[in-house]
Amino acid sequence: MADAERYTIPDQPARFARAKEQKNERYLNIESVYDAEYLKGKRVAITGANRGVGLALAKELTAQGGKLVAICRSSSDELEALNPDEIVTGIDVSSDEACDTISSQITGGPIDILVNNAGYFYEPVEMIDSLNFKEELKMINICALGPLRVSANLHNNGLIKEGSSIAIITSQGGSIDWRTTQNPTGKKYYIAWFTEKIFKQYWN
Repeated sequence: MADAERYTIPDQPARFARAKEQKNERYLNIESVYDAEYLKGKRVAITGANRGVGLALAKELTAQGGKLVAICRSSSDELEALNPDEIVTGIDVSSDEACDTISSQITGGPIDILVNNAGYFYEPVEMIDSLNFKEELKMINICALGPLRVSANLHNNGLIKEGSSIAIITSQGGSIDWRTTQNPTGKKYYIAWFTEKIFKQYWN
């Protein structure tokens, strides 16, 4: 089987066109593969649950009967309205010291599913003559090392047990193939390459 048939391809329009041509319901219709029944009663920890994608995940989780353990820098009115089982605040995933406190703030027992969602992306275009190394290191610290800090803390303190799941939400921003598709003339290869190396080292 060719790689193009086995793995997702970086060119999003081409990927969507292929799915339509193949009438790939798994790709085109989320309802064909998504069954939230298994979330009922599960303790699910979500980083960055106070806003954005994290909050959207938290809303879906609680709507499906899951037990939300929100891990974030600070709470929000929308998060509080979900009545989470627990809210762990003061957590900056780029801080060793902050992440070291996560498990001590969780009192309700082990986590069934951990969703590492907190992320950061530096928006301005970078070329070889306009690199912002401070921002690149910040992206690596949050997006590559952040999930390691959170996951390690929960695992090493007995809150992630055998049978639990860890999910990392990332983007094509860490893919070298995506870069050449979206930016054929260059730009931002440097952060993509290093982030990919980090994930391959720790998660393969």
